[in-house]
Order: sequence, then C-alpha cells, then structure tokens
Amino acid sequence: MLELFRRARWIVLVLLAVYLASFGAGYAAGKLKIVELGRIRASAVFKLNRNLDYRVPFLGPGLHRYKTVGRQMLMRNLSRGRAVSTMFNIFLNNWIFADGTQIVRAIVIAPLVLYPFGRFVQGLVLAQSRSGYQAWMIWLTEFGGFFMTLCGILSLLLWTVFFRRFRFASRGRAFFSGLKIFAVFYAVSAVFFFIAAYIEMMSLLGLAWR
Repeated sequence: MLELFRRARWIVLVLLAVYLASFGAGYAAGKLKIVELGRIRASAVFKLNRNLDYRVPFLGPGLHRYKTVGRQMLMRNLSRGRAVSTMFNIFLNNWIFADGTQIVRAIVIAPLVLYPFGRFVQGLVLAQSRSGYQAWMIWLTEFGGFFMTLCGILSLLLWTVFFRRFRFASRGRAFFSGLKIFAVFYAVSAVFFFIAAYIEMMSLLGLAWR
C-alpha cells in the first residue's frame, strides 16, 4: 500500500498546488478589493459552474430532488433543535451527495477545467465575508474531505488510462490499485466531513464549541 501512496504523490501535490494558487488568488483579490463578488456571481462562468451538475443526465433530476428534500429535513431538524440529526444531515449531504457530484465531474473530465475558478470564488467569498474561526474550521475540514476524494478518483482514472506511465504491469492492475487508493482516500474524506458537520451543527444551533 505504501508503494501506491508513492505513485499517487505527484497527483496529490499538483492538485494541491492548483488549489492553493487558485484559492490564494481569490483570497488576495478579495482582500485587495480587486474583484467584486457580486460581479463574479453575475458572470456566465459562475452560473455554468453552479448549474453544471443539474445538466448531467440521470444525476441532475435526482440531485434537484435530494436538495429540495434535504433542505427541508435540515430546516426541520434545526427548528426542533435536533443536534445529532442535524449533524448527520450535513454529513451525508457533503460525503454522499456533494462528494458524489464531484466524482461524476472528475469522471466526465471536462468540468475539471472549472475547478480553479471554483476555488478562486471560494477564496473570494472567505476574503469578503466576516468569517470567524468556526467558518475557517468548516472550510478547512470540508477542503480536506473534497480534496482527498478528488485525489482518489483522479489517481484511479489517470492510473488506468496511463498505466505504463505510472509503472503498472497492466491496465487491470492499475485499475484495481486505483480502486484501493480511492477507497482509502474516500474513507479518510469521511473523517474530515464528519468533523466539518459537527462544527457546522454547533454553529447553526448556536452552541458553544469546545
């Protein structure tokens, strides 16, 4: 397994560099007030990136229905002060559905072109909003969750397609090795999302976080 992590390290490092560069540029632009968030949100690229998941056959309708039902469940749990239900509602939304749409985007490949733009907007939002330590902790843990999943699925895809480049004996060996590394990364992402859900639940219910 250690050898698989070594083969994945360049994918992880390149993706991390893209993330930090994109997020850092957005955060700097927000702090320096070079870019207005309202103008970005009105742009065609932002609308495309936000609505892209709904245009995927089979995924779009199901995602729309889930978001409607999931939002209603979350509001019901919040109004009744159900801490555990609220936490698991947030956790499943991030780990299963939001993470799942990211996996679909990675498999399709083309939407990954918009990945740096999404991170830029994320940095811009954090820079121009009054974000306390809880908001930063939620961002950091959710970043860890999405990042681990994306590294896992990209390792699976790239290893399978370019198996010789990554020194695998066959495409089949590369595919099953990719499944192993994806399973590990996806499991680790669950830990990040669980922590994020706990912090967000405490914040939404106005509870003291210690």
